[in-house]
Amino acid sequence: MKNVIKTSMVILTVISGFHGFGQINDPSDKESRHMQYMVEEEKLAKDVYTYFGDKYGSRPFMNIQESEQRHMNMMIQMLERNNVSYSLSDKPGVFYNAELQELYNNLIAQGNTSELDAYKVGKVIEETDISDLEVALKNTKDVTNINIYKNLLRASESHLQAFNRQLSRY
Repeated sequence: MKNVIKTSMVILTVISGFHGFGQINDPSDKESRHMQYMVEEEKLAKDVYTYFGDKYGSRPFMNIQESEQRHMNMMIQMLERNNVSYSLSDKPGVFYNAELQELYNNLIAQGNTSELDAYKVGKVIEETDISDLEVALKNTKDVTNINIYKNLLRASESHLQAFNRQLSRY
């Protein structure tokens, strides 16, 4: 799994290079706001999975939290490439977007009851991420952004499968 993600990152980097990754895009306000939201949404996933990985010692949470860090880094690169300012707390579980802060608090509370419930939380996060990435894809024409979003979408689909596998064991 890690090799697939690493290979995808290398391919994405090469493809992005051919499409002017260093060039500045002029995203719409809507697209800029979506990028700002997505970087914090990736942080939310990482923070939740880190919390549950520490609490339950579960391999899926520990592996996927590393992937979510890479996703955050990709979104940060996208924001910077597009000259979009953003705020991102370096503190776990702290978000500038009030909706994401409330969502984080609720998801932690839900998953604290059992490892099974934590897997359900993981499933919800990935389904939400997939939906938001599909919206992002519809709202950009920038080839590099499209490639990044598609890569993130494939990874989220893979994460969703991992959580569904865990849930099927109960």
